[in-house]
This record gives sequence, C-alpha cells and structure tokens, in this order.
Amino acid sequence: NAEILKSLPTRVVKTKFGKFGYLLAVSEFKRILDEFKPDLVHAHFATSYGYIAMKLGFHPFVLSAWGSDITLTKRNFLRKRLVRNVLNSADYVNFAGEYLKQIAVDLGYDLRKNNDVFQYGVDLEEISKYRMNLEMKDRDVVVSPRGFDDVYNFKNQLLAMKIVNKSKPNLKLLMYGGGNSAKAKTLIDQLGIGNCVEIMGKVDQKALWESIGKAFTVISVPYRDGTPLSLLESMAIGAFPIVSDILPNREWIEDKKTGLLVDPEMPEEIARAIISASESNEQMIRVAFDKNFELVNSKANYEKHMQKIKEIYKSLLQVRLKI
Repeated sequence: NAEILKSLPTRVVKTKFGKFGYLLAVSEFKRILDEFKPDLVHAHFATSYGYIAMKLGFHPFVLSAWGSDITLTKRNFLRKRLVRNVLNSADYVNFAGEYLKQIAVDLGYDLRKNNDVFQYGVDLEEISKYRMNLEMKDRDVVVSPRGFDDVYNFKNQLLAMKIVNKSKPNLKLLMYGGGNSAKAKTLIDQLGIGNCVEIMGKVDQKALWESIGKAFTVISVPYRDGTPLSLLESMAIGAFPIVSDILPNREWIEDKKTGLLVDPEMPEEIARAIISASESNEQMIRVAFDKNFELVNSKANYEKHMQKIKEIYKSLLQVRLKI
C-alpha cells in the first residue's frame, strides 16, 4: 500500500540474482538492522525472507508461514532442512492453515515452541459493501480471480467452459488477476469460446470485489495453494465457491453444502460443478451465502487478527525486556 508506506521509514532491498539474491542480501540486512535498531523482526514466508531473518540472529523473531514455503519441501531434502531450521529458529510461528502446521511438524518443527493457526484475513467492514442480496446476483456469471500463472490452472477452466457452453450458452466466465494472459487468449481462440469467456486481467481491488459481488459463482482451481485470500474475500462477499479438492480448501469449504470441491485435473468435473452451481436450489445457496460469511467472520476477521498479532508482539517484547 503506497499511501501507508509514504509515512513509514521503509527500506527496499533489490537484487539482480533471483533466488540467490536472498543468500547475498543477508549482509545488507545486517547493516539495516544496525542502523534501524528494531524491537522485533517479522518475516513472511519460511523460505527466502525467513532464511534472511534466521541468519540475522535477531530476537524476538516472528515468522508467518503462508503455503508453498512449507508444502514444496516434500521433494527436496535441502529445502526440508532449511525450512525446519527457519521454523525452529523463530520465537513464534503463525501458520495460515492447520494442514501447514501438520506438515511443519512432519518436517521436525518443535511444537513446544510458540505457534498459532490463522490467516490474516478479510476486512469485513470494507468488503461487506460489495455483498449484494442473492436475488440481485447473476446466475450466468462466474468469476475467476486468481490470474494466469500455470499453477492457477486457467487451461482446465477454459476446457471446462468449452463443455459448459454447449448446454449453457448464456453462462460467462470473467477471468481476473495478474500474469501473462497471452496463452489463455490463444486457447480461447482455439476452443472458439470467445462468446463465453472474457479476460479482465489485473484490476483495482475494489473493482474485483464489485464484480464478485454481482456474480453468482467464483472459481479457484489451482493445483496447489495456501489459504487464498481471494477465496476468503469471495466467501465473505457471497459468491458460491467452486474450488480444488486440496487440503487448504477442505478447511474452508464443505462439499455440496457451502461450495463444491473438484479435481483440478478434470475439466469435465469442473464443468459439471459450474453447471450445478448455476442450477442449485435456493435453499442450498442461501445456506452457503450465510454460513460462509459467518465462517470468515469467526476464523478470518482481519481486525481481530491484527489485534491478535499486536498482542503477540507485546508479549514477546515483554519477555525481551525482562531478559
């Protein structure tokens, strides 16, 4: 947020060396640390920034684990070792989901250390402005908010829309988010589905929320994920979610009750879910509409969690002062 950063003594460390840049940046951060003299260091992501924070050797050290920083350790011994060391060097770890905490334990994270599970969450006061009555929503509009990187599975969404278009020619998919959309545009032309898919690209956050508010369904079917903020926002706004059947999403979506879980590898299954959502009975949609908002309010309320992290900061600083 550029407006907020203007009022803060912010330093940006840039590198031309890709991921190796994190290794090379430690000495620069040590210089900044000596100059800035912080009371506490908070790193987001167990790899990269977490590595830098560990090498600084500064305490209190708070770490937030978000998703792929933990989940992508399974096939790489060196990464496993790195993540385990970073996790155990932190004075407090915040996991974005229960499944992440379990993977961390399997990697060797010491559960006796201070930790908790929560996603920083949604500003419900702001986002509720875009929550339209169910009667005003358009059953023929599906929003995909995740972008065009391969991991977000735009290809199978488009293959699904080819199937959907045969029986639901009026149903339209609006695709939002960053990344290069050239491949998606080419595939749309090849499949001949330009009439039912529109590339919206990266837009202002409020414009995206407004679009989700008007839409009946939101789709998020990546092959892997953390706890996606865009899903929580969509649930709070009131769009009916179709999501990948993967561990992070099972913590939030109850299949065939508060949303639909699908195999991200199966365009036919994604297509059936899109059609099913558009034809769902009013009672099921009403239950999902209400329960999803309640769930986000109880487990992913931004204001509550900001207060929570402030209290964590205070408790760690009190321990430091006593030392």
